[in-house]
Amino acid sequence: PSTSFSQAARGGAQPPDRAVANFDRPGTRVSLPPADHAVCAKRRAPLTDDEIQSIANRLRRYSRRSPGDLALFYLMLTTGAKPLELARLRVPGVIAASGAIRSEARIPAIAAISGIERPIFFKSEVAIEAILRYVQHRVARGQGSGNTPAFAGLDPATPLLLNHQGSPYEI
Repeated sequence: PSTSFSQAARGGAQPPDRAVANFDRPGTRVSLPPADHAVCAKRRAPLTDDEIQSIANRLRRYSRRSPGDLALFYLMLTTGAKPLELARLRVPGVIAASGAIRSEARIPAIAAISGIERPIFFKSEVAIEAILRYVQHRVARGQGSGNTPAFAGLDPATPLLLNHQGSPYEI
């Protein structure tokens, strides 16, 4: 007969070993709390096309910086990157000197939540269009604009995404 974690907590059989290596003290292990299967069961199904369109429409209607929020939304949706990781991307990582959107960028280890460098891919036409509209929006407002037409008119030293005031996000 199998024993649940609650039975184990009441003094029944012990739960399976959930210990991992302790990197601060080599040769030792750290116990993990029991897995919360209820959290896993609550995961939502993927967004439908109608839900995605509804969110995009709300961003267009109510956002203080609609082009930037749409670009962030579509980048999160199509690349799987987290907002913090996207906020750390620099212009040259996403936009080539020619002004074209790269097909692949790298989230550097220092910017990645996991601490491991990884690629993200720009395959979605909708996401690419959102980035281009956002770049046009930034250039029109002089937010991080460069002195040359390279990098679609943006200063390569700036982050790709800026806050509603045209400044880098405080991270």
